[in-house]
Amino acid sequence: MHLVSDVLDAAGQITGFATTVDFKQGDHVWQNETRQSTQEAVEVQEFFAELLVAGGTWGVLEATSHALALRKLRGVEVDVAVFTNLSPEHLDFHGTLQKYLDAKGELFAMLPLSFDKGVAKTAVLNADDSHWRYLADRAGSASVMTYGIDALADVQGTVLASDAAGSRLRIAAHGASVEFTLPLVGRFNVHSRRQRPASPLVRRCHRRRTRSRGRGPSAAAWSASSRASPSASSWITRTLPSPSTRCSDCFDRSRRAG
Repeated sequence: MHLVSDVLDAAGQITGFATTVDFKQGDHVWQNETRQSTQEAVEVQEFFAELLVAGGTWGVLEATSHALALRKLRGVEVDVAVFTNLSPEHLDFHGTLQKYLDAKGELFAMLPLSFDKGVAKTAVLNADDSHWRYLADRAGSASVMTYGIDALADVQGTVLASDAAGSRLRIAAHGASVEFTLPLVGRFNVHSRRQRPASPLVRRCHRRRTRSRGRGPSAAAWSASSRASPSASSWITRTLPSPSTRCSDCFDRSRRAG
């Protein structure tokens, strides 16, 4: 979540995020002391309403599989959903790995049902994890953008070198490539870094179509899990400032969805 927010900030956007660790709205960052990775449905709407009023253009939300199963994301209009990987965790809650995957799939099923805000509905999926095809099916008519290291993908990653200090990587997409050093160790961080450029690529490809349409916060989301960190579904939110948008609109939409 932080990495995607950083990329969008570097591109001149005003971002916010809500994660297990902390919250951000523009330049204001504060610790998450709620003991919830994903807030309740009305609080999620409140966060993005406040981000919108603060001038935010994109937001990133950590949306756990628990939150998806409990329908905490009701009333959210998702634009982009991102999946990193699936591992056998949280089975005390979900019961089986398939039900765990089904919960993540709810995020992608929201894509074609969400309001069109000028950003093409897109599922960004890790082609190195075999579950990506199931999630692509759940995304319905939404576009699919893959990223990966071992599998052939739209955003292709290559690990050039790796040691205790981090990894040297190459990313290739749309006929261009770039090499850089990632000061984070572990393959799961390399995968997380792969989806980092993929999500803004979706924004860049469709930025000319994006206009203020008066529907308040919209959401792009990704589903992420790793053996080194809690499994989570997450989203990036495109906010569309408009004089006709009021905070109460967000609360009203959440109440109607409930």
